[in-house]
Amino acid sequence: MSGGLAAVSGIGETIYARGVSERSSLALQLEAGLRAVRDAGLQPADIDGILPMATGSALAEDFIQNFGIRDLRLSATVPMGGASAVASLQLACAAVGAGICRHVLLVAGRDGRGGA
Repeated sequence: MSGGLAAVSGIGETIYARGVSERSSLALQLEAGLRAVRDAGLQPADIDGILPMATGSALAEDFIQNFGIRDLRLSATVPMGGASAVASLQLACAAVGAGICRHVLLVAGRDGRGGA
């Protein structure tokens, strides 16, 4: 994008359920990430920035391997407690606005095993 502009182009969610999920946190994040990519009209390999949840178990390498990402330009976690989601969105916008990335995926998810 030019002119320092960025936009949320897709979102993805998994089913919400009470209690412990039969699926891992990583599996839930991969599913939600793939849904967001498809919602944006993109292919998984189009992603060139990954911002996984700082307190989660997913790493950029998990998305590189599962999505077939060939040109990752940015990977970071933003450990700011309750402000992490907003700060990650700000970082993604800055990366797109600066021309570092074209499509940054922000992922978060929990499987209920943490007790929270």
